[in-house]
Amino acid sequence: MPPKSIFDKDVPPEEMIQGLLKMMPVGARTVTILPPEAVEEMAKDGENDPAKMKGVVTISDGPYLDDWSKVPPEIAAKYNTAPK
Repeated sequence: MPPKSIFDKDVPPEEMIQGLLKMMPVGARTVTILPPEAVEEMAKDGENDPAKMKGVVTISDGPYLDDWSKVPPEIAAKYNTAPK
C-alpha cells in the first residue's frame, strides 16, 4: 500500500502543513496562519505583530543540521528541533 498523501481529503490541516514544511528549504520552514479577524485588525489598527493577535498560529519545522556539536549549546537548545 503506498504511503498516504498529505493532500488526501481526510488529512488534518496540521498534518498537511507539517508535510509542506518538510518540502521547504531550511530557513523557510515557518508558516503563520492568520484568521480573517487578525487580518482585519492589522488593516484597521496598523498592528504589525501577528504573534500578539488572537487566533494566530505559527508552525515551524527545523532547521536541521547533521552535526550540532559545532553549534554553541545555547543556540542548539533554542533551534535544534530535529526529532530525536
